[in-house]
Amino acid sequence: MRISLERLLAADRVKSFMREASGAAAELRVTAQPVVGSIPVRLPEGETAFLSRVVSLSGIESGFSAGQRSEINAKEVALKKSAAAVSPVETATELSLIAVALGHLFAYEHEISDMTQELSSLYEEITLLYDLSSAFSGTLRFEELQREAIRQIAEALGVKRISLLMLNDEKDGLILTAGLGIVPEDIGKLRFSRGQGLAWRVIELNRPMIVNDLSSAPDYVPGKQSERALLLSPMASKRGILGVLTVSDKCDGSDFSSKDEKLLSAIAHQMGSVWENARLYRETRELFFNTVEALSAAIDAKDPYTHGHSRRVTEFSIATAEEMGLIGEKLERIQISALLHDIGKLGVNESILRKPDKLTNEEYGQIKLHPAIGADIMSRVKNLVRFIPGMVDHHEKFDGTGYPEGLRGEAISQAGRIIAVADTFDAITSNRPYHENCRGKPAAIALAELERCRGTHFDPDIVDAFKRVFLQGRIRADSDDDGGVDDRNGKSKGGNGLRS
Repeated sequence: MRISLERLLAADRVKSFMREASGAAAELRVTAQPVVGSIPVRLPEGETAFLSRVVSLSGIESGFSAGQRSEINAKEVALKKSAAAVSPVETATELSLIAVALGHLFAYEHEISDMTQELSSLYEEITLLYDLSSAFSGTLRFEELQREAIRQIAEALGVKRISLLMLNDEKDGLILTAGLGIVPEDIGKLRFSRGQGLAWRVIELNRPMIVNDLSSAPDYVPGKQSERALLLSPMASKRGILGVLTVSDKCDGSDFSSKDEKLLSAIAHQMGSVWENARLYRETRELFFNTVEALSAAIDAKDPYTHGHSRRVTEFSIATAEEMGLIGEKLERIQISALLHDIGKLGVNESILRKPDKLTNEEYGQIKLHPAIGADIMSRVKNLVRFIPGMVDHHEKFDGTGYPEGLRGEAISQAGRIIAVADTFDAITSNRPYHENCRGKPAAIALAELERCRGTHFDPDIVDAFKRVFLQGRIRADSDDDGGVDDRNGKSKGGNGLRS
């Protein structure tokens, strides 16, 4: 980094040296241009300044009387004569030594300035990587990781475009998964096939690459947008290369530097490690969901009339929850709770579940045990414990007359209140042995029943949200698919009504 002569002379160490070397009757001066009697001083980066000595007492005349100023002027003349009597060789030798020392001091100040700049840049890099690490530690979802990485890269490198290219499952193509300044329609599409473009060159070499003049790069494959310069870095994990992180064209028009390369490589390395964790999380999560869905299917298999019931209740519950603005973990909690809402029926005799006639009080008592049985089953699986409230509460009623605990209002979990509405709608509209002709009732009857029990059995806000998504076409009754019709009004669960 070049430092001006003015900045070098303004440094505290340089000013102190110049004062001490000047003496009482002379002043050392450094100028950019030579003057009479000056000698060169070497500056950092090969430049030259000029050192000279000026003998003068005129600077101290102010504040004295005319007689005192006259005396000072006489002494100045004497000093100049004395200085003139000094051998030119001695003066030149002394100035040369001072010039050498000053040159070393200038070099030191330049080095200090470089180190300060380097430390400042290093601090910025460490801060960026720390912020990125903190952001990454807060999520293991691919979409959120990509968004945060792109935001941080754009801020740190000041680039016009960013492309995140990930290897496909076959490892023979790079797919654009996210970016900045890219064509949105290209996301998810194949960008490069094996051996094509600079990105594949980076994969083959397994090292970053700077190309500040793409017109001279034979492997460059132009995209839809013109580019002048590219910086690419491989993104790898312990299992190998995952993809390539590329940035193009700095906003200020400058070239990419080794510092930019180092920073992008550090980000790519960190992303690779997090990506691997995210992949493991996704695979574990998929395995968990697949297990829950298999368990849900096993529950429904106990009764041919409830085939698909848990899946439909889950779809209805998710649609209602989304309408209410729930996202992320809250939505996932409702999904799992709905899939397993009838898990306790694994402990209920199949003859009771399939009985076409009215249940006896004893039989209905057995049915009412299934939330508690479900809670006992789920409590034995650590990953299912947090979903117990939604499962166990789906037979509670808003006015406190439900079971198993007789909870009232918002004391009932939100998941339980949502599932209660979805469960009742499907119980009325799907084929059941206790329906006339075993056929489900039309959706209009089910909606009327939800409205009738709005505020007593069901949370009014959730009934309203459910009706909105039904009108939007996001919920379809099972009876709409098989043509089941019954002209009798349904009954909300309770008493010896629906065995949902």
